[in-house]
Amino acid sequence: MPASAPTTVATTPIAPETNFFGGTSEASSIQQARQLLGEDRPVEARALLSNALGSGTLTPAQLDEARYMLASINDRLVFSPEVVPGDPFVTTYTVKKGDSLARIVKSLGVQVDWRFIQRVNGLSRPNQIRPGQTLKIVTGPFHASVERNSHRLDLYLGEGSNEVFVRNFLVGLGEHGCTPSGMFRVRRNSKLVNPPWTNPRTREHYAANDPDNPIGEFWLGLEGIDDHNQQEAGFGIHGTIDPGSIGRNESMGCVRMRTGEIDMIYEVLTEGVSTIWVDNGLQAAQVPGG
Repeated sequence: MPASAPTTVATTPIAPETNFFGGTSEASSIQQARQLLGEDRPVEARALLSNALGSGTLTPAQLDEARYMLASINDRLVFSPEVVPGDPFVTTYTVKKGDSLARIVKSLGVQVDWRFIQRVNGLSRPNQIRPGQTLKIVTGPFHASVERNSHRLDLYLGEGSNEVFVRNFLVGLGEHGCTPSGMFRVRRNSKLVNPPWTNPRTREHYAANDPDNPIGEFWLGLEGIDDHNQQEAGFGIHGTIDPGSIGRNESMGCVRMRTGEIDMIYEVLTEGVSTIWVDNGLQAAQVPGG
């Protein structure tokens, strides 16, 4: 288990190529969100932009602008120690004698890993907590969707009509279109840190903590929950030792992520709960928890 604090913010969001300042109702939502932010109402701005993002009517430029704004908002609402009043996905906890982060997460029943609580509160070590200390708790659950044509993983928080967009990540996918599609769920007992791995093609084996292990330091196994993908085996999200493969189709089918980004995804996607929608390359990715 890591002794040092995870990086507070996982990554720089994918920036839009241009800002959009049109006159449509969708652009008006973006301008309304800017006004809300100017009034220090980020929770409302996030909800407004997330609704606009899921409307299916935004232009590509508007989508990029909305995602970029939402990532910036969530740097504060999700990834910082600040607790903003009215945030439905955040609570606080007062540390008691004998507590640990793992024990706190289990007792509260929140859908995140204890490492994420460490990350959000900027703790340099997991045992840095002390009785009487107030911790910010992001409750989850988190879900994700993968758009194959753009090599983009979108992260969401919450479910149904209350779900909000968090941020996006550039990912690597399977060569020759071999990444499976449909709805998946994080398989129970599948999340691993520094896992061993055997290449199914060459049978070359990599031990745990091997710096040459192609799948990196984190693995999340995925199980298909659609009729057509329930037999998929060995599919998951993992890291990589080849950052040049991100944004390309070079894996054996799995979703690859950069070091520093896969860490955070490992912390927020929960076994048996979090869903991941992977589009088929022909249709827009749907909101996974909606």
